Amino acid sequence: MKNSNNCKKIFFCILLSIILAFLAEIFIFNYNSIFYKTYSEKAKIEKVKNAKEENNCFEVNDKEAIFSIKTKKDYINKISFDYETKNSFRYSIKSKNKQRVYQSSELFNTATKKVKTTSKQIQLAIYGNNIKICNLKISNEFLLNEYRLIIFSLLTFLVLIIVTFRKYFKENLNTFALVSGLLIGISIILSTPVCLNTSADDEVHFKNSYILFENDKTKWSLSENYFDFLVIGNANNFKTYEEIKMYNSYINNNFNSKNTITRINNNRLTYNKIVYIPMALGLKISRIFNLKFTHMIYLSKVINLLFYLIIFYFALKNATKYKKIILYIGLLPTNLYLASQFSYDPTITAALLLAFVSFVKINESDKINKKYIIVFILSIIWASLIKVFYIPIILLLLTINKNKFDSIKQSKIFKFSIVLLTIVILSNLVLPVLLNEVTGDTRISGTSVSSQIKFILSNPFKYAYILLIMTIKNFFKLFFGYRALNELGYLFTFDSIIIKTIYFINLIGFILTILSNNEKNEFDKKQKIISLLCVFTIWILICTALYLDWTPVGSNSISGVNARYFLPLLIYFIVPFTFYNKKIDKFTKQCDFYNIILLVNFLNIIFLMVSYYS
Repeated sequence: MKNSNNCKKIFFCILLSIILAFLAEIFIFNYNSIFYKTYSEKAKIEKVKNAKEENNCFEVNDKEAIFSIKTKKDYINKISFDYETKNSFRYSIKSKNKQRVYQSSELFNTATKKVKTTSKQIQLAIYGNNIKICNLKISNEFLLNEYRLIIFSLLTFLVLIIVTFRKYFKENLNTFALVSGLLIGISIILSTPVCLNTSADDEVHFKNSYILFENDKTKWSLSENYFDFLVIGNANNFKTYEEIKMYNSYINNNFNSKNTITRINNNRLTYNKIVYIPMALGLKISRIFNLKFTHMIYLSKVINLLFYLIIFYFALKNATKYKKIILYIGLLPTNLYLASQFSYDPTITAALLLAFVSFVKINESDKINKKYIIVFILSIIWASLIKVFYIPIILLLLTINKNKFDSIKQSKIFKFSIVLLTIVILSNLVLPVLLNEVTGDTRISGTSVSSQIKFILSNPFKYAYILLIMTIKNFFKLFFGYRALNELGYLFTFDSIIIKTIYFINLIGFILTILSNNEKNEFDKKQKIISLLCVFTIWILICTALYLDWTPVGSNSISGVNARYFLPLLIYFIVPFTFYNKKIDKFTKQCDFYNIILLVNFLNIIFLMVSYYS
C-alpha cells in the first residue's frame, strides 16, 4: 500500500511538473508575444549606408555597411537575414543603448538574433566586403521551445519530489545526491550547446574518448571532423533557438556523410587513458546503434555524469561523518557542470571523496578494515592515473594507529609498502622528464619541460619566490573563488552581476554548511597536520607541473593553474579546521544549509537556459 501511494505521488509530481513547464513556457518565456502583437514581417529599412540595393538584396562592398530599421511595432524580439559571401564577417545589432557583436556562421548562410527591445528603431551593421544581404526581417513570434520545456520539467520535478519526500531524502542524503545530481546534470547537458570549447580541454578529452575503442585507421565524417577540429565559438555564436536547430540539423545530417577523411588513431588503452572509458563507452554505444550525432554527444555526457554520481553516491552512503560537507562539494555547480561535459576531472574529485570517507572509516575502526584500505588505495590510484600529483594523499595511511594492526611488524611492513608505492608512482612522472628531452604543451609557444627544469635548478631561489607569490595571490581564490565553486566552463564570465550574485550565495551556503557540522572532528593532531601538508604538497606539485609544461621558459609567473585541479582537495583542506561547538550546534541543528546548493544550481541553469534558448 505504501509503495502504491509513493508511485501515485511520483506520478503526480511528473504530471504537475509537465503542466507547470507548459505554463511557464506560455506565460513567462512567451510573455512578450502574448502581451504585444505576434508578427513576422519584412524589415522596413529607413536608411542604408555603404550598401547598394539590387534585386531586393543589398550588396556590401565597403568595410562597414549600416542598415537603419524603423518599425511601428511595440516590441521587436528577433531580427533575421540571409547572406551570401566567400569570407567570414562580423556584424552588430544595436538597439537603444545595447549593442551585440556576432560572427557569421561557417555552416549556413542565415542568421537569427535576439533584439528584445521596445525601441522603434534598430541598427544592423555589417563589417566586411563582397557580402550580399537578403530577406531582412523582424519578428515577435510565439514559440514553444522543446529544450526549455524538458529542462523546466526536470527542475520542477526535482523540487516537487524533494518537497514530497523531504523526510526520506533528509535521512538518505546519498539518494538525494544521486537524484538531484542526475536531474541537474541532464538539465545542464540539454542547456549546453552541442559543440566543443565549452569546458577546459574538452577538445582533447573528446578526441581521446572518441578513438579509444576504434581501429588504428578510421574514416571520420564531416560532422566528426568539424566537431573535433574546428573549435569555433559556437557556444557564444549560436544563441537562439532557430540557429541551434539549424546547427544540430547540420551535424546530424552530415554524420554519415560520404565525404569522409581517414584518420590515424593512437587508440592504445594505456593506464592514463582509463579515465576516458565512461565517455568512450557512450560514444561507442551510440555508433553501434547508429544514433544521431547530437544524441551520441548527449549519451556520452550522461554516462560520464552517471559514473561521477555513482562514485559520489557510494562515498555519501558510506560516510558516517562530514556528510553535509561532502554533499555540498559533490553538488557544486563546477563539479556537476564538468561531469556533464567531456571531462574526467569530476571523477577524480569523486574518487578522492570516496578515499576520504574510507580513511574516516579506517580511523573509526578498532582494527584494520581491509575493505576500506583497498577502496582508499584504489581511489587514490584512479585519481593519480592521469594526474599523478594527487598521490601524496595516500600518505595519510601512515598516520593509522599502530594498535589497529595485529602486530608492530605488520604495521611497519604496511607503512613501508605505502611509501614504496608512492615513490614508484611518483617516479613515473619524474624519471621520463629527467632521462629524456621533453617539450612543453604544444598549444603554448616557448615551452620546454627540460629547459624549464634547468632554469629552476639554476635559479632555485627565484622559483621559490615565484611559487610563494603564486600561493599568496591565488591559493584561497583557487580553492574558494568563483572558478572553484561556481564556474560553468567557458559559457559565462564573472563580469555579470547575476553570476556574481549566484557565486556569493553559493559561498555563503558553503560556509554555513561547514559551520553547521555538529560532529566531533575524527582527525587527531598528527592527521590534521599530515592532511594539510598533503594539500600544500599537491599545490606545489600542480604549480610546478604547470610551470614546466604550460609556462614559457624563464617566466616570472605560473600559467594554466586552474581551480578544477583543487576541487578534489577541498575536503582534505576543510576538515582539519572543523570543530564541535555547542552554541553553533544549537544554532544550526534545524538548518539544512546544504539545500542552498540546489538553489544555486537552479539559478545557474535558468540563466544558462534563458541565455541559449530564447
